[in-house]
Amino acid sequence: MRYQLTVIRNQEAISDAEFKAGWRIYATNAPAKRLSLTEGVLAYRDQYIEENIFRRLQGKFLSITPVYVQRDDHAQGLFHLLTLGSRLLALGDYQAKRALAKERPDVKLTDVYRGSPKRGTTRPTTERILKAFEHINLLIMPSQRLSETQELCFVTPLSPVQERILTLPGLPTSLYTSLQFDDDHRLNQENEMGGQAWPETLPELDEGRSRRVSNLPDPTLANWTTNDHNDDQLQLG
Repeated sequence: MRYQLTVIRNQEAISDAEFKAGWRIYATNAPAKRLSLTEGVLAYRDQYIEENIFRRLQGKFLSITPVYVQRDDHAQGLFHLLTLGSRLLALGDYQAKRALAKERPDVKLTDVYRGSPKRGTTRPTTERILKAFEHINLLIMPSQRLSETQELCFVTPLSPVQERILTLPGLPTSLYTSLQFDDDHRLNQENEMGGQAWPETLPELDEGRSRRVSNLPDPTLANWTTNDHNDDQLQLG
């Protein structure tokens, strides 16, 4: 059995539905030859939203909560400091978006969403970009062959997405690789341990020894402790 359907547009009902859907006024000083109505609407929707600054001030990264601030000048200084941080985050958004658009209008930065490596975005936020570097570790230990004043440094190898992010603002990967230093001035032997390159044997370090590195986006404290069996354990945190 076959049925043949004929569709006829009810223009009156369509017009009534469009009227009830509401309307919006767009105004611009750009001439029509330079900016059409469609381009103007797209530019309006793609503009930076100023409310994001206040959202960031109340968010997890900045969290403008004046605890322990009692003086008015301290509260004002705290607000100025956090608004400066919010501007830096907004600048990172702009630079990442502009760098991606220069490559291709539809190019996306992928592997920045936790649990969704294939998901991409043309407008990555600075918070999400910094989150991609949270597992960078730096291990510093004394050298067995060099002088006592020199140390070995081992850095977590950069992942493809981390190298990709560094290319957006034009930063070289040597910002991280230059921190690595071994007995031969180059790491020529790698042992897989958590995706990092470590030496075959680890020398004994004094208990409680620690070292912080301040020029990493997420400085990591590496220290050695001794358990009940006198076995050395490395704790990264």
